[in-house]
Amino acid sequence: MSSPSAPRAQGPGMSYERNVPDAYDDHSASRQQLLQPQYPHYADEPAYDAPTPALAADNYSPDYTMEDMRRPLAPGSQPFSNAAYPHSFADPDAGWTEKRQSGVPDTYAAAAPTRTRKKLWWTLGGAILAVALIAGVVAGIVVAKHKNSNQSAPSSSGNSNVLSGDPSKFKKNSALHNSFYGMCYTPFNSQYTYGCGVDLASVVEDVQTLSQLTTRVRLYGADCNVTALMLDAIQRTKVNLTIYPAIYLDLSDPGDVAWTRQLDNITFALDNFGTSNVGGISVGNEYLLNGGSATDLLAYVQRFRTFASSKSWTFPVGTADAGSMLTATVAAGVDYFMANVHAWFAGTLVSDGPAWTYQYFEDNDANVAAAAPNKPAAYIAETGWPSGANDTKALTYVNDQGTVTGAHAGVSEMQTFLDGYVCPANKNGTGYFWFELYDEEWKNALYGGVEAHWGLFDQDKKLKQITIPDCSHT
Repeated sequence: MSSPSAPRAQGPGMSYERNVPDAYDDHSASRQQLLQPQYPHYADEPAYDAPTPALAADNYSPDYTMEDMRRPLAPGSQPFSNAAYPHSFADPDAGWTEKRQSGVPDTYAAAAPTRTRKKLWWTLGGAILAVALIAGVVAGIVVAKHKNSNQSAPSSSGNSNVLSGDPSKFKKNSALHNSFYGMCYTPFNSQYTYGCGVDLASVVEDVQTLSQLTTRVRLYGADCNVTALMLDAIQRTKVNLTIYPAIYLDLSDPGDVAWTRQLDNITFALDNFGTSNVGGISVGNEYLLNGGSATDLLAYVQRFRTFASSKSWTFPVGTADAGSMLTATVAAGVDYFMANVHAWFAGTLVSDGPAWTYQYFEDNDANVAAAAPNKPAAYIAETGWPSGANDTKALTYVNDQGTVTGAHAGVSEMQTFLDGYVCPANKNGTGYFWFELYDEEWKNALYGGVEAHWGLFDQDKKLKQITIPDCSHT
């Protein structure tokens, strides 16, 4: 649900064909109609003009300081407008005053504007004091730099206390509990189509938050160096997180340009940061649902396996797709299958959603995987409940036949699903990834409806009016 690289059908319920009689048989006209782009102005954009290789070591390096990585984007360098955002997350310094006033502090407090003060001293005092003050100015610069390099920062946990500048030393948020088996996460401004504005400081902040909720994180693609940023952030913060990086497969990828670009990004990340925090690589997200063939999907999986073998990488290789898409053929060709299973798109009452999710996954995914000769692991790749919608009509789910269902979006409904699903799933041993950490504002224009309202936190990284369940997922 988190890649803008290919149009996603607006029609809800597409992940649950088996619950809709006679829907989407083979490649029927009704399915093709639903798969057409709903927003032509996005679909008309060229998806891949030219390859963008992984950033070279001299452009993105673990030796970079946090100050280097906090530099904002150059004006006009990002084609996706963030005008709708209260804050621009391409620049971690933006919006801090408002955040602090609202009680939602950001990580990495703005450094003192030493360059401005230095310039002022040179301008006003240079002609008067001349050579006599040069030594003092130099000493002041050294002190200021030392002070800034050790400047403490408020943590991402919602606490404004001044802490150590070491990212591994951050105050925990008492409202958060490490109760989720896994979490779906897409860094802000990490969509290739919109210009790759993601920065390390924001990812470090997110890793601090994620580490208080889970020990596993699922990613959706490898563009914008998100794999390297995540591994770098994990190592800097010294938290217990395992990530599942991914290569997003696009049916409209001419000459495998996007494939090559993402493979280069993953290679760069693992060559520089190792594989100790990697649980597996997912090749494709809803590739089958979007019309791709199982033959092509498994060919990509094997291509990555072959490449991984040449690099001596030994982690499993799998895929993620709609829960209805796992077949015996697909199961036999992957090390694991991650199934998107959303009770919302089945139109269930939220009170029935947890039980429906469990049973659907068992029937359509866990049992299919268990019957395969290689017995691949089976996980729920996405599950959750939307806390709102872009308009009142979208708050209630209407299925493909135009029937108003019992599914209603809201914060209280999200709480109901949290309470009914998380701890019971932990207890029965289901491996799942909660969808998702943050609301993603870019989905508003592209998809509308409830798509931008699944996060535990809103688009300002502020925890919604919910209570996080408190139970073990070990």
